[in-house]
Amino acid sequence: MKDELAPLIQDTLDSEHPDDFTLFQKIHDQLAKWKVAQLNLQPRPLHIKEVMEQWETSKIELQNEKNLMLPPSHWAEHIGGFKKGEIICLASRPQMGKTSSLLYLINTISKHHNTLFLTPDIHERSIIQRMLAMTSGITVDQIKSGKLTDDMLRQLHNSASKIYEMPLLIAGDYFLNLQDYTTYIESAILREKTEVVIIDNITSFENQGDEHHPKQVNQLLNEIKKLSQKHKVTFIFTAPVSKALEKEKGSKKPSLHHLQPYGAITQWADTIIFLYRPEYYGYTQDGQGQSTQNKMEWILAKNKIGPTGTFAFDFNRNFGEIREIQHSSFPA
Repeated sequence: MKDELAPLIQDTLDSEHPDDFTLFQKIHDQLAKWKVAQLNLQPRPLHIKEVMEQWETSKIELQNEKNLMLPPSHWAEHIGGFKKGEIICLASRPQMGKTSSLLYLINTISKHHNTLFLTPDIHERSIIQRMLAMTSGITVDQIKSGKLTDDMLRQLHNSASKIYEMPLLIAGDYFLNLQDYTTYIESAILREKTEVVIIDNITSFENQGDEHHPKQVNQLLNEIKKLSQKHKVTFIFTAPVSKALEKEKGSKKPSLHHLQPYGAITQWADTIIFLYRPEYYGYTQDGQGQSTQNKMEWILAKNKIGPTGTFAFDFNRNFGEIREIQHSSFPA
């Protein structure tokens, strides 16, 4: 108003006018014209026909858009896969298998898509050892010990050859500030033609051991949203669940409100999956009387384009291996 209306009023005041009533009328006319101009700048309501046409166009674009290559599985097929430009969050309390779940996804995704894996809390060498264990059937402890038979060495060599060919970048760096972190990510997107960015622990991006204020994490998530839209890059990351969950009675299964105070996750994420191991909380059987030993659940709490539900997995902690069990459940 200051830049547009004030000069008009001033010109009217400076012009000749026989009396105050005429001046008032001129100012009134100027205000009316200015108001109409401002209203014309506002977005007009859309007719229902236009809304439907836009919806049909976006639906066709989504249908024609290729999904990321994910592990052959019922869960990936049921939820509609992960699409380019989406944000996917895997969240849980500690000891639920977040990093193993990321490696399970990476093992397929990075064979087909240029992938950047940011893992500041775990050394790159440890990540390679875990990937070798997952694909070779040799435990991490055996790999670390170096006491390997000739057969084991051949298995490791075969697994290493496959991992070597992956278009996968691994970065275990911490950054001085949020700007450096996002600049690094965007640089990798542009320089390496990165299609997927995977972050192990979204709250860990500066000095190791520092507590990050939720405001910083939410700012990072806002920047990630901009990068995903700008470059059509998919972001997959793990996040913590509130400690308050441990004080609750019952099964201690997490839900969306346990992501507070990281409100940007529930706002921007297209898919939110909670990881849960009933065995960790002392539950030895599920509702059907089946053993929960070495079992993991993926609780799909938010799915922007499809259904929610629960997926069951076998989880071998010695190898970091995850295998889907074909009795996932979905709400009616």
